[in-house]
Amino acid sequence: ILKALQHYGIIRYGATTKTFSLHRFFQHMIRESRKTQLEQDLGQTVALLANYAVAVDYHFKKSIEEDDLWYLHACEAIKWMDIYQMRFFQTNKIHEALLHKRIAIWCDFNERYQEGLEACLRAIDLRKSIGEEETSELGILYDGKGWLLFKLGHYAEALVACYQAQKIQINYLNQSPLDYARTIQTISMILSEQSDNNEAQRYANEVLKIGIKNLGASDVLRGNSLGQIVKHLSGLGQFKE
Repeated sequence: ILKALQHYGIIRYGATTKTFSLHRFFQHMIRESRKTQLEQDLGQTVALLANYAVAVDYHFKKSIEEDDLWYLHACEAIKWMDIYQMRFFQTNKIHEALLHKRIAIWCDFNERYQEGLEACLRAIDLRKSIGEEETSELGILYDGKGWLLFKLGHYAEALVACYQAQKIQINYLNQSPLDYARTIQTISMILSEQSDNNEAQRYANEVLKIGIKNLGASDVLRGNSLGQIVKHLSGLGQFKE
């Protein structure tokens, strides 16, 4: 059957990706026939993409090609939601927020910081629209906002966002010490850029303590944190530390 469909040009096989793709005309026909089920279809698509976003490791230990494909599908789903001004019920808003969060991570990895910041801000708005104010997830998003602002060179705004994240994450320190450490690591880096070396050193020392205590997982901190913090402390003249 597949060979016959290929023969008539209805489907095409990609040897590199090892996947079949449907001719654009037939894609259009299917899309038109499913217009009345558009919200249901988009809801299912967003849920599947969100589940992938949760399952994949924070630092993209799966293939880069697979992550790039995920990003393209996620952007396409969001485009259609924006076109139809479609906003889901509470549960699906969480899925949508996860999509934007993961897009922000992908953008950070690919040095597309402005796009990443916009995705992060949308994720924050979605979380807040369902009543979240002091959740661990919102703290992580504020941390992401601060990091992306820092990468864009907006140090004052980045510091505000990181302080927001820190205020929330301190309540989850026992459960998620590395989330907290990532935030204060960014604070240390921002303060260093602003030449506030004493405060930068204080935060760097705190990150170092958390990293040593959680040594087995310390590589999830930004820039392989232990090595970076030692380098940072050396730059501040703290060779003994």
